[in-house]
Amino acid sequence: MKPMLRGAGGGGGKGGGGSSHVPTEAPNTLRSRAYARVIDVISEGEIEGLVDGLKSIYLDDTPIQADDGSMNFSGVTVAWRNGLPTQSYVPGFAAVENEIAVATEVKNVAPVVRAISNKNLSAVRVTVSVPQLFYQSTGDLSGTSVEIAIDINNNGGGWQEVKRDTISGKTMSRYQRSYRIDLPAPGPWQVRVRRISGDSTQANLQNKTFWDSYTEIIDAKLRYPNSALVAIQIDAAQFNRIPRRGYDIRGLRVRVPVNYDPQTRTYSGVWNGQFKIAWTDNPAWCFYDLLTNERYGLGQYLDEGQIDKWALYEIARYCDERVPDGFGGMEPRFTCNLYLQTRQEAFTVIQQMASVFRGMAWWANGTLTCAQDAPSDPVALFTAANVIDGMFTYSGSSAKQRHTVALVTWNDPADMYRQKVEYVEDEDGIQRFGVRETEIVAMGCTSRGQAHRVGRWLLYTERMETETVTFRAGLDAALVWPGAVIAVQDAARAGVRFGGRVMAATTTTVTLDAPVTIEAGKSYTLSVMLPDGTVGSRAVSNAPGSTTVLTLAAALPDVPVVGAVWVLAASDLAPTLWRVVALREVDGHQVEVTALVHEPGKYAAIERDIVLEQTPTSVYVRSIEPPTNLRLEVARYESAPGVMGWRGTLSWQAPREAARYRVMYRREADQSYIVETDQTSIDIAPMNTGAWLFEVRAISADGRVSRAASLSQAVTGETLAPEQAAVSISAKGVLFGIAVTVSTAAQTWLQSDRIFIYRATSASGRDTALKIGEITTPYGQIIDAPMRAGDAYWYWARVAHADGSFGPWSDAVYAQTLTDPEIILEQVQHAISSEHLASALAEKIEWIDTSGSVSGAITNANAKASQVLNQAIAQTETSLSARLHAERESLAAQLLTAALDADRTRATMRDAGIVVDPASGKVSISALDITRERVSQVSVDLDAVKSDLTLKASTSYVDNAIARAVISPEQIPAFDGVIARLASAEVRLDGHDAEIASKASLATVNAQEARLSVAESTLSALSGEIAQRVTQTQWQQHETRIGSAEQTLATLGDAAQIRQSVIAARLAELDSEDAARSLLFNILNADSDASALKSQLAAVTREARADVISLHEAMASDRQAVLARLGSAESAIVTEQTARASADQALASSLSQVQARLGSAESAIVTEQTARASADQALASSLSQVQARLGSAESAIVTEQKARASADQSLASSISQVQARLDTGDFAAVKTQSSVTASKVSGLESRWSVKTQTAQNGKTVVGGLELIANGQTSEFGILADKLILYRPDGGGPKQVFAVGRVNGTNTLVLDGAVIADQVISARMIGDAQLGTLKLAGNAVTVPVTASRYDRIWGAQGTIIDLWVYLPFAATLLAFYNGGQGFPYGDRTWNVVMYIDDEGVMSAGGMKTLDTVAMSASRWREAGWHRVRVDASNDGAVSVNGRTLTALAAMR
Repeated sequence: MKPMLRGAGGGGGKGGGGSSHVPTEAPNTLRSRAYARVIDVISEGEIEGLVDGLKSIYLDDTPIQADDGSMNFSGVTVAWRNGLPTQSYVPGFAAVENEIAVATEVKNVAPVVRAISNKNLSAVRVTVSVPQLFYQSTGDLSGTSVEIAIDINNNGGGWQEVKRDTISGKTMSRYQRSYRIDLPAPGPWQVRVRRISGDSTQANLQNKTFWDSYTEIIDAKLRYPNSALVAIQIDAAQFNRIPRRGYDIRGLRVRVPVNYDPQTRTYSGVWNGQFKIAWTDNPAWCFYDLLTNERYGLGQYLDEGQIDKWALYEIARYCDERVPDGFGGMEPRFTCNLYLQTRQEAFTVIQQMASVFRGMAWWANGTLTCAQDAPSDPVALFTAANVIDGMFTYSGSSAKQRHTVALVTWNDPADMYRQKVEYVEDEDGIQRFGVRETEIVAMGCTSRGQAHRVGRWLLYTERMETETVTFRAGLDAALVWPGAVIAVQDAARAGVRFGGRVMAATTTTVTLDAPVTIEAGKSYTLSVMLPDGTVGSRAVSNAPGSTTVLTLAAALPDVPVVGAVWVLAASDLAPTLWRVVALREVDGHQVEVTALVHEPGKYAAIERDIVLEQTPTSVYVRSIEPPTNLRLEVARYESAPGVMGWRGTLSWQAPREAARYRVMYRREADQSYIVETDQTSIDIAPMNTGAWLFEVRAISADGRVSRAASLSQAVTGETLAPEQAAVSISAKGVLFGIAVTVSTAAQTWLQSDRIFIYRATSASGRDTALKIGEITTPYGQIIDAPMRAGDAYWYWARVAHADGSFGPWSDAVYAQTLTDPEIILEQVQHAISSEHLASALAEKIEWIDTSGSVSGAITNANAKASQVLNQAIAQTETSLSARLHAERESLAAQLLTAALDADRTRATMRDAGIVVDPASGKVSISALDITRERVSQVSVDLDAVKSDLTLKASTSYVDNAIARAVISPEQIPAFDGVIARLASAEVRLDGHDAEIASKASLATVNAQEARLSVAESTLSALSGEIAQRVTQTQWQQHETRIGSAEQTLATLGDAAQIRQSVIAARLAELDSEDAARSLLFNILNADSDASALKSQLAAVTREARADVISLHEAMASDRQAVLARLGSAESAIVTEQTARASADQALASSLSQVQARLGSAESAIVTEQTARASADQALASSLSQVQARLGSAESAIVTEQKARASADQSLASSISQVQARLDTGDFAAVKTQSSVTASKVSGLESRWSVKTQTAQNGKTVVGGLELIANGQTSEFGILADKLILYRPDGGGPKQVFAVGRVNGTNTLVLDGAVIADQVISARMIGDAQLGTLKLAGNAVTVPVTASRYDRIWGAQGTIIDLWVYLPFAATLLAFYNGGQGFPYGDRTWNVVMYIDDEGVMSAGGMKTLDTVAMSASRWREAGWHRVRVDASNDGAVSVNGRTLTALAAMR
């Protein structure tokens, strides 16, 4: 039964109140459900398919199926086809649909019409919606209805209604309804939606109708042959729009060799030239498919016989070789994963595909062949003997073309294949040329390691292969092709002839056409062209000396023919290698060859960071001597935490000309390590036992590399176990804790060694003892705290090593915390709790304003500092005064009650009782013991409802002198021996709040002083907090002191916090005449004149906090405040440090403020530092401010520094400002600013400026310098009234120029200078005396001017024109000035200037009587040119006086 409210006459009585109507709402009866059906054609077929089923389909970047097999979306239906020619249609997609949005409201008076022109349509689906549908009456919400109709107009044959429907019910949200309308032939059609119901004009009737969209439908069960597709049906309830779709697929299945396994990337046996169909991401076979496919490639124009598939086979094998990926693993050298989505020229696409495997395609002899930049042996030899005229022409690339930083764009599969940029740098190149960026797109690259290799290849190729050679040869050049590597022996360049023609030969001897000298200690190799067109190379076994017949160490595969080309290479002199880049037939059978220098060592540097030594190619390049006196010294060190190992120092003696050294070292068959240094020694660690090989090469400043100096040495060593040293231990009780001191006599103390300290409650508890701390040095001390007074424990210690071993246990020691209350009170008598410290003092100092002038910051900072300090002291004094008053009243009342009770109860009285309250479930037990001079009471309260247990005991003692006294102001001072004491203790256990609280208090009064002491301790499990507090209040005749010490340790959830505060305050009376008044009288009557007290205050508070906010964020902070005040002298120090780390950001900040004041003298120092790092940005800033003030005179120094770096921009800036102000308001300031910016968008810029300024008597004077440099220009700006130069030899100053006003215009005045042999252009010379003036012909033209002063009303067409003749081609300048007139108001008008019928300037829309001024310029050839001005105005506009001027401004 519902409660009923009744008042006067309620319930239907005389008052006539009756029952009121309760509004009701009908349930929603209209609910729409929509599905989106989408077919995505993802590729030409046939493809391999989805990588992992539904886990490879993403909706808004979320896979449909999670890794654990669960579904991330419900109501989603998916089907896919891989693009076979005979694939079946997708069930549920029996039509082709295209939805077109309308989103227009349909009204009764305004039907909505749309035209449909696609005659292939079978039907159209019209979707209509109502945002809300309800009717409200007397507060009730109920349903309503709206009627609509749909009409069709077929090819202009008139409107026919094809659908009428009524939407009835109630809905508070959008409801949609769709209608399929079959379209009759022939079309086109118009579709109209009408609203039959009238439009609502009332707020209580909501039935608006909207035409949301229409869908064009073609009924067909399409199979989409040869097209890979995915069909998705999505429940619209999960998305507010059609989601983005993404698919992780393996693409086209292409033709690959039959002996190739695409999964393992291995080739078995010899390839017979046949193919099979399989999926692969090898770029060579993707390239081959693009050439041969007839649907999307060049298969209609090329047949397989026109493609060099054997060259592609070698390229494919090179692509599949595994190389380091840069992250400790291995990966294929090249892969290709891309979409070709745009149509381009075949040549462009082919070259782009070839660039994936570092290749190029070229056509020759009816065949398309690919060449790849890969390691290769020379295929031909060229010397002066087979080159026309023996002439080699060399050229080098410009240094500006050599980049040192590459930004490589690639697609990251871990981030939905979004584009990423890999930063690649060439350190050697940066040292030589600086930072020169270039951007490159790694086509089809989905590996970061491959992107890095692409960048390295570009940078190393530009740096190492910078020279080209051009020469002409006969039929020998017909053996080479673009991309082939050739060897060139140019005697003029090498300094020795090591090439020529063969005079006679066998397979083991070759007779040369010129003698060669074989030197001792060197090895030689002969290369010779063989009859089959290949190059044969064999070692030479001749004895030292000059000879024309070379004996080979091994036989050649065939006998070279007479006249074949030979080239000899020595161990210290090799022919140059070149890669052919172009061939051109000239002069009949001659071929011109252009080749780029080839450095075979770059591949090892690109892929494995191995730098190979280059063999000299000329005797003209003097070699540098290798290092000498290689030595290896091995010593022990801590190789791992707690483990001793071996470390070696390799040193050598530096040769002459050495600038740096390249060191290679390895142990036995282990991996080689190469380092470069400019020192003559390196450290190698660890050095494990084994045979070691070292090689050191010297490098000169110009890049010449010496031969290697080598050293082999065996290293033998043992792993040393940590020392097992004993530990001595001692323990001593301190206030609320125990100090434990440990030390060890270990001879070897490792950095990872620790001394662990343990604690137990008994001497036999060592095995289960609790570890309470550790020491990182051989000796140290920890304080085991907090504890209660009288707590006692046993302690042990031992050394712990990082390898898990421990030293022996120490002896057990016993200690107990201090229990003497006098020591406790002595330790805290000068402390006050944090509640007395003004909260503003602990706030972060943010009120120093550095955005404006420094003088304003000084004023604001000092004012704020004074405000905070005064507020802190005022709050402290108010808090202390209130507390003193309350404690005095409480103590006086308790003492008076104890005295009177003791006086009345001269006999002994005892009582006890138990009280049980059934209603509240509370049990109380109490006992009372009263004697003449003592009152004792004990009580126990048990509250079952609150789960609370309270134990309380109190004792009151009053000396009988008070009991006999008559309490009055006149009598009390006579009692000098007054002693009163009130003590109580209380313990409370709260089960509801999981809290244990203990409290003890003691009040003592004697003749000279009063003291109130309280000690509290609270342990709360619910809040995770331990709080300890000691407070002492003391009154003496002339002053009042309050002190407290407070410490709180809290841990709740993931947060840990420590708060500590110490405060001392003293209130001393100024009026010495009050010293005679009795202290007890003041206590009992609470009679203290707070207004006559002088305050002395000192306070320290500190708060440390650590908090793990979530699984992805942690924070730690440390705040400390120090405050002191003595009369008008005040000082404060505030520091705050914060560190925060999250999954995507790390932040650290530090704030420090020091300030002092004495009278009107004030000073402050503020320092603020911040560092922040995130995934895409790093930021560091520092702000420092020093300021001083005496009265109205102020001075300040402000320094601000900031550095920021992100993926797109790097910025650093520094601002320093110094200023001072007098009490008159006049001030002077100097500001220095430096900044550098490096941005991918805006480029590079560096800026430096210094500015000086004075303001005196209302006048401001400013001067300054500014230097700016960017990627294009540099600027030097001077802001000054005068420029004065001084001679270095001490000559007087010379004013060069000044800025002044001439004829009312700011002008740069040149002061009495002589201009020698210089040119003055585009300037006017006023009154001047010229010695000799020479003007070149036609260098100056007289301006042509036309002026008219007649007024034209309603001007139309040309209002003024002139003709000007240019004797030479020049820039033609035109100037127009004219007035406009209006009888009243504003008018529309327009004026246009033409030069040779070209509109060059226009103006219009001005106010009455304004003038029009226009100027323009155009370059014109010699001859006549017309300049005119046309106007287009209404009849009320006039054109007044006007002038048109034209002249040739420059030749």
